[in-house]
Amino acid sequence: MSADDQIRVTLQHEEGYRFSIDFEGSGLDAIHTDLPPPNGQGSGPDPEHLLLAALANCLAASLLHALRVNRNQEASGIRAEVSARPARNAEGRLRIPQVFVELQLPG
Repeated sequence: MSADDQIRVTLQHEEGYRFSIDFEGSGLDAIHTDLPPPNGQGSGPDPEHLLLAALANCLAASLLHALRVNRNQEASGIRAEVSARPARNAEGRLRIPQVFVELQLPG
């Protein structure tokens, strides 16, 4: 993928708070998200968990790439732990104001 390639993801509402997410043109199967009870049925990861997973994945992959390219080191087995505490903003909307990521190298 180059910087000029367009990335396209489509969300389609199914029922309740369940959505299907299609990673168009990637050849990957769609995944489903859902909110936990009492709003949803918890039939898939919720958006907050996907956000944290995406942030941790991006940082871990960047570290892996940097170690391989700049230091010529193999670092298979990198582990990322990510956490956040949702909070309400002034309007009462739930937000994620901070995310904490710990990257652990193997060994």
